[in-house]
Amino acid sequence: RIKRNIPESTQYSCLYWAGHLTTTNKTSVDHLIKELFRDMRLLYWFETLSLIGGLRKGLDALQHMAVIYEVRSVQL
Repeated sequence: RIKRNIPESTQYSCLYWAGHLTTTNKTSVDHLIKELFRDMRLLYWFETLSLIGGLRKGLDALQHMAVIYEVRSVQL
């Protein structure tokens, strides 16, 4: 049922977006992080990760982004 309702492209995006950001400029990353944490997007991302069994990978991605971009806080 999950595979039928969550397209492979969405699953891939949820799992691997952070890896692709390492080649993106900091301004774009700052904007994306603000968008992710705004509204309910972060909750939807966690929900999708949970359903596809990728929650650990998502948390690791957030830690990775925090280290690479030295994220201390995000102004929304």
